[in-house]
Amino acid sequence: MKQKSKNAVRKINLNRKNTYRMKVSIFLSCIIVLIGIIITSGILLFSDKEKEQNKNVLAYIYDGEKHDAPPAKDAGYEIDVVNCDKATGTWSNKDWNIKLTDIEGKTTCVLNFKKKLPVHVLEINPNGGTYKGSTGKQSIDIEESNTYILSTPTRKGYTFDSWDKDEETSTLDGNTFTMGEANTKLTANWSINSYRVEIKETNECDRVVTVEYNSSVSLCNPTREGYTLAGWDITSGRVESNSFIVSDSDAVVKPKWTPNNYNYIVYHKQEGLSSGYITKDTETFNASFNTSVTPNTKNYTGFTSPQRQTITIGTQNNSVTYIYTRNSYTLTLNTNGGSTSTLLSQELKYGQSIQIVSPTKTGYNFTGWTKTSGT
Repeated sequence: MKQKSKNAVRKINLNRKNTYRMKVSIFLSCIIVLIGIIITSGILLFSDKEKEQNKNVLAYIYDGEKHDAPPAKDAGYEIDVVNCDKATGTWSNKDWNIKLTDIEGKTTCVLNFKKKLPVHVLEINPNGGTYKGSTGKQSIDIEESNTYILSTPTRKGYTFDSWDKDEETSTLDGNTFTMGEANTKLTANWSINSYRVEIKETNECDRVVTVEYNSSVSLCNPTREGYTLAGWDITSGRVESNSFIVSDSDAVVKPKWTPNNYNYIVYHKQEGLSSGYITKDTETFNASFNTSVTPNTKNYTGFTSPQRQTITIGTQNNSVTYIYTRNSYTLTLNTNGGSTSTLLSQELKYGQSIQIVSPTKTGYNFTGWTKTSGT
C-alpha cells in the first residue's frame, strides 16, 4: 500500500515538470514571434518611409532624359544638382544617400545626375625654374574638361615666356588650363635676360656693354701709376680670372687699388765756411704713393735749423734737402790797456779761425787771453 502511494507522488511531480516546460516553451515562442513582428514592422515602416520620400521626387534626370528611378551607384554617375521647393531632410534608397529639405507631403524635388568624368594627370615641368616653391616636376589629378589656374614660374636670370603642351585636346587660355582627353605635360619656356654692365677700368678700357645672364665679359688687366691692382669692386656678379660673370641685375665694375710704398731721402746739409754745403746726415724713410710727408729737422750747434718741408710721394726721386745756416758771432778783443794790430771787433762764422796778434803794453809781458767762448 505504501509502495503504491510513492508511485502516485512521482507521477504527480513528473506531470508538474512537464507542464512547466510547456509553459516556458510557449513563452519563448511568443517572444520570438513578437521580435519577428517588430522587425517586420520596422522594415515595412522604413520601406514606407522610403516610398513616402520617393514620392517627393518628381524626376531623376540623367543622360539628358527623365527617369522614374535613380541610376545605379556603380553606373558611373554622380549627383549634380538637387532642386527642391522646401527645406532639408534626407532622401535615400539602397544606392544613394542625399541631403534634402524637410520632407513633407508637399515637398517636391528634381534630382539631376551626371556622368563622372575621367581623371587625367597634369604634369608641370618648371624646366630649370621654380613652380610654387619647387624646382621638380609636379603632378596634379584633374577631371576631364575641368580647369586649373596656373601660377607663373620663376627662374633666376630668365623671363617666363609660355608653356609647351603635349596634348592637343587640352587647352590653355592665358593662365587657365582645361584638361582634355588624356594626361598632359606642360613645360615652361624661358627667355634669357640681358643686363647693363658699366666697366670703369682705365680711360682706355672704360665702357658700357649689354651681357646675357651668367655670360662673361673680358677685363683689360688695368694698370695705374703708383698702385697695385688689389681686386674688383662690383655691385653684383663675380670676377673669375680676367673675366666678369654677369648675375641677374645691372652691374658696375671698378678696380680696387692699393698704393705702393716708395722711399724718400732726407739730406741734412750744413753751410760751409767759405762756400758750398757739407752733407752732415742722410736719412731714408718709406711712405705710400701720393701721400704727403713732412720730415723733421735736426739741431746742430752753431747752425740755424731750416723750416720743415712737405713733399708728396711719387714713384721716384723723393727727397728733401734741409740747409742749415752757419751762425755768425762777434769777436771782441779787450787788450786791457795794451794794443794790437788785430781788429778789436769783427764778425766771425761759427768754426772760423783767425790769427790774433798778441797785444803789447809798456812795462808788462802778455800772458794770454781770458775768453768767454770759442777756442
